[in-house]
Amino acid sequence: RYVHRTKKFLVVVGIASSSLPVVDPYLQKHCHRSILCLPLMNQTKLVGLLYLDHHSVAGVFSRDRTTILNFLCSQAAISLENALLNQTLAQQLEVQTAKRQASENRFQKIDENISGVVFQTHLTADGVASFPYVSPSCHTLYEVSAEAVMNGQYSLRDFEYSEDRPMLDTFLAEARRALKLLELEFRIMTPSGALKWVQVSSRPSQQPDGSTLWDGLVMDVSDRKRAERASKLSTALAKATFEQVAVGFAESDLVHGKILRTNDCFCRMTGYTPQEFEVLTVADLTYHEDVSESLDKINQLRT
Repeated sequence: RYVHRTKKFLVVVGIASSSLPVVDPYLQKHCHRSILCLPLMNQTKLVGLLYLDHHSVAGVFSRDRTTILNFLCSQAAISLENALLNQTLAQQLEVQTAKRQASENRFQKIDENISGVVFQTHLTADGVASFPYVSPSCHTLYEVSAEAVMNGQYSLRDFEYSEDRPMLDTFLAEARRALKLLELEFRIMTPSGALKWVQVSSRPSQQPDGSTLWDGLVMDVSDRKRAERASKLSTALAKATFEQVAVGFAESDLVHGKILRTNDCFCRMTGYTPQEFEVLTVADLTYHEDVSESLDKINQLRT
């Protein structure tokens, strides 16, 4: 306690000859002839204590030996402090590594659940593109592994459908110039020959070296495109049928009874022109004795 408090070394040559108040039950019981206690100092910081004793020989810890031990203690203090520092750094590194691993696991989980390909494109100031990251779902959409794209064996642009490439070049050049969000829909051709529609959304970030990182997502929208095409064909077919069929068709507003549109056959049947139908109602086209019954049936349709 004396050395710990004063940070000074202590040499005791026989308990009785010492004038310092360091005698305690341990020393009285063992009756050591020589005692040495040195502080382990790193600059002004106490990092430990060195305690040595000899039971039978007095004066073991001479001035020369104490000087050497004091020097060794100084080196030991530095080594001990460095060891403690390294231990602290190792613990901090372990915590940071665990946090990074947890973050990577969360990202991987999200990545696996996203219905699409997550990617990062690095574009140098000279226009050279590479893909530092591509998610594993790349194989499902492009039929090549993510590793093959990341190591440069393929580029995602290799799969662009040739007829869409001029349009893509124009939009990509504008997005790179303005550094703005890129959102496109276009077709790709996979190695097996499958033609797919994809939707790409990518946002750029300028790097200090003049290059650009594009973080983006590619989604397969082939099913939606097929549904849209089928809907357009159905609408076109219905329109062609409405206009060309040899049966009179009229479309009316059930609320107000207005005639919304008619085909040519209906105009010929009634003798009215399309312009005249713009101001007519269903009641105007109905025989006066049948108007009440006709309106009742219209009301039933409405309810």
